[in-house]
Amino acid sequence: MLSRTIFLMLISSQVIAQTYKWIDESGAMHYGDALPSRYRSAQQLKGMPASPTNAETQAARERTEREAQRAKELGDRRQNADRVQKNLNRRADLVYCFVLFGT
Repeated sequence: MLSRTIFLMLISSQVIAQTYKWIDESGAMHYGDALPSRYRSAQQLKGMPASPTNAETQAARERTEREAQRAKELGDRRQNADRVQKNLNRRADLVYCFVLFGT
């Protein structure tokens, strides 16, 4: 049982290993576990995202700033709501004391 598990682990690690495909100067297609260095700049590896453009980076930065501003505004609103609620609670306490003790 243990040997079967080890065997399956070895096979699965071979399946998980990256396989590259490239076409040489004569048009022949090649496969391998390592991409020759002269072909690396011509092919984007699968699973590796391209670097964002300057416009994408700027748009993401602006979106982050808008979200931060919105979060600050919501936080300020929450603080104001909390302050209003505390004042209402104080007034309710005063009314309760007035009704209870008549002072």
